[in-house]
Amino acid sequence: MPGSDGRAKPKDAEEMEKAIAQAKKEIQAQGDDTIDVADQIIDTGAEINAKMAAQTEQLEAARRDNKEIKENTKAAEANVERLESCCLLSVCYSCCCCDYKPPPKVEEYKYDKQEEAKGRAKGDDAETEALRQKQQVINNAKEHLQEIRTDKNIDDDVKHDEIVDAQLDVVNAQLNVVADLAENQQKELEHQHDVIQGVNEDLKENQNTIRKLEARANAVAAQY
Repeated sequence: MPGSDGRAKPKDAEEMEKAIAQAKKEIQAQGDDTIDVADQIIDTGAEINAKMAAQTEQLEAARRDNKEIKENTKAAEANVERLESCCLLSVCYSCCCCDYKPPPKVEEYKYDKQEEAKGRAKGDDAETEALRQKQQVINNAKEHLQEIRTDKNIDDDVKHDEIVDAQLDVVNAQLNVVADLAENQQKELEHQHDVIQGVNEDLKENQNTIRKLEARANAVAAQY
């Protein structure tokens, strides 16, 4: 007769065992499906992170170039200042009647963008290593799950429980990686935002400085 839930009850112990076995198979199948979905999420997250890292590096390169331009502009500014201070510019470039000195070498203001890039790479390497270690935990959990599945010395009832426990271990390890990937994506977005702001500020400052230098240089040239 149907039970209170409307479903037919097993008529004997054999049917009950079949129902339990089927339920266990479904539970294990759901566990495998969950593992597969989590793997897909991890793969997608890793792909997104790789693209974001490439975008960030392009932004970082632009920022480093702008900083180098900014430092070179300082050298040009010092050059113009010394031109302005020389009272015999049309006669010589080194005289005793003023404080004029030869312009500084650009290297004095050179921005070391290679060192900046190295610092960034160290941070990336640390994140990559942390993810690699957590991915290894996933691989170990999957290997353990497979060992349980293929172990013929484990009783079926016990094996089911151990398989489910092993599946949970895999999923938990996967969730740790998913959480790290999501956190890294958020950090990357925030970093990109900061870099873009810095690039825009440097661009504006460089443009303003260059315009002023051009006006000052033209004024000096008009005197001679």
